[in-house]
Amino acid sequence: MSDDFKGSIAQQYISFSAITVQGAETGENYYSVVLFAGDAEAGNLLVTAPAIGDVIELSSSNFAELTKGALLTDLTAFYAANSLTKVYVVIYDDALVTTGTFVAGAVTALTTQFNLQKHLGYFKLMTLSNNIPAHVALATLCDADTLLSKSWIPANDAGMLLADSVTSMYAVAVAANTDPVIVYHPTKNGALAQLGMTLGALNGSGTPVGNSVDYIAMDSINPSGTAGANLDAASVTVLTNHKCGFFLTVGDGTGNIALKGGKTIKGNLPGAQWVVQYINYMSATRAANYLTQLNRFRNNSTYRAILNILVTLLTVFEGIGRLSGTKITAPAFANLPASAGDAIIIPNAWEAYFNDGVRTVQVQGTLYIS
Repeated sequence: MSDDFKGSIAQQYISFSAITVQGAETGENYYSVVLFAGDAEAGNLLVTAPAIGDVIELSSSNFAELTKGALLTDLTAFYAANSLTKVYVVIYDDALVTTGTFVAGAVTALTTQFNLQKHLGYFKLMTLSNNIPAHVALATLCDADTLLSKSWIPANDAGMLLADSVTSMYAVAVAANTDPVIVYHPTKNGALAQLGMTLGALNGSGTPVGNSVDYIAMDSINPSGTAGANLDAASVTVLTNHKCGFFLTVGDGTGNIALKGGKTIKGNLPGAQWVVQYINYMSATRAANYLTQLNRFRNNSTYRAILNILVTLLTVFEGIGRLSGTKITAPAFANLPASAGDAIIIPNAWEAYFNDGVRTVQVQGTLYIS
């Protein structure tokens, strides 16, 4: 009989049960952007005036109807070749901000919103384009929170082209011992334009993480020189020595331009920082998900599962060419150092080489004439 379940052995004496575990898509913040805008200035940037503490989520489909003024211009360049990225505008209290200053109260107000919303996006910028202290204040906050934050600064002051300026965006950032990515353009938001290209395409990881952070041909911005021309040699030398990015023509007849940069002002590689912090973040969240399932004991099985989480992530970035020579150098479980009963401490778990972009090519040859 096909209807004999009622009252049967199967019904009364045998049962199966399963635990429902809710999952979530993590890591999206590593390819999202946060713009901090003051309450007073936001009225010139957003169609609907916001309040302090508001967060406005923008995308390629809604930014044009929600923004205006300089922000609309900047985001038009950002979304010119990008339909993927979320941009969050976070409103802080800028009642104490005046042109060229960013006093302690403003720093406190910015810090409050930074701590509340820093998880929304890894790439963080200010909308106060002419306020050098404001950008440096944000860069300082980002330097103290490298797992979740990297500061990108669009510099437009003329002092950027002077080797001995003590008031330029670069000079003030150096004096504050910060380490942002600085992109120079006299009239455009070069930092946002570049991030639009970097974050606008998925790679083999299924995300934009690990994409090039400069040397991407684009037509949404012009060169960093006067009236859209290439910079003169002296200016190129200053910016290069200061490890600040600038735009110049590709030179292939297309009219496209590209950013030459790829470093922080301390000479670090923001692309490498981006990848390693993403790996750290995703490893932590996936390990937390694994360890909070029933019966995850301190044994070799759990140890191997945690390492496999790491291996999976490293393999992805080796597959797209960002990493090479990847090795898992963690010891066997039995050889782990003695530790508290509920801790797993893995010294020297992995190593790999980061493959940066190619920015200079020299090819030599010989022509024989007989």
